[in-house]
Amino acid sequence: MEAEVFEKYTISSGRIELEARALGAGSDVCVIVAGGNRRHIGAMGCAIAGDVQFSRDLPAHRDRAIVDIFLRELGPRVDGTVLVSAGVHLDDITAEEIRTILELSATLAREVAGKSALFAGYEKEMP
Repeated sequence: MEAEVFEKYTISSGRIELEARALGAGSDVCVIVAGGNRRHIGAMGCAIAGDVQFSRDLPAHRDRAIVDIFLRELGPRVDGTVLVSAGVHLDDITAEEIRTILELSATLAREVAGKSALFAGYEKEMP
């Protein structure tokens, strides 16, 4: 039986802390991105062999942009499926904090892609 790989990455700025947890399942990867003071699942998406199949916000949520950032960064790096869910909630969030969350998400996605054993040795040329 193939060993599963589970990894955790965090990044923060001010009162914002994001966490990405990645789980390998054969050639597939599942990533959960959460943060703020109420972590949840607010959006989800899927890429197969780098081709984004879908990304959706759940009703009354706006976390899809985070999912899209991770799918764009991680999807092309595997031949299998990448599933991403995200949910970040901060009470009384400001427009600047929303921008910071998106910037931190991009940095965190690059960190996962660059450091994760799930992507180690993957030589697919990036666009």
